[in-house]
Amino acid sequence: MGHPEHVAAVLRVAAGYTRQSKKKADKSEASPAAQDEANEKKARDRGCRFLRHYRDVGVSGYGPNANRKAFERLLNACRAGKVTRS
Repeated sequence: MGHPEHVAAVLRVAAGYTRQSKKKADKSEASPAAQDEANEKKARDRGCRFLRHYRDVGVSGYGPNANRKAFERLLNACRAGKVTRS
């Protein structure tokens, strides 16, 4: 049986997803930059390595025909094991 100090740490990898229906000129709390910053901070606070941001700006989250390309790329990264869950 191995010693506890020799147990390898599992590195969790996180990514952020940002979506905003319309581009905004102001620096509102819901701005993509603010969302990106919050996503990355939360990942690091949880001890994860941050992989990247995925962004769909100007794309509806409710439209049945909305084409959220970045969201699909994020799902594919998760399926490929590039983003891990705890």
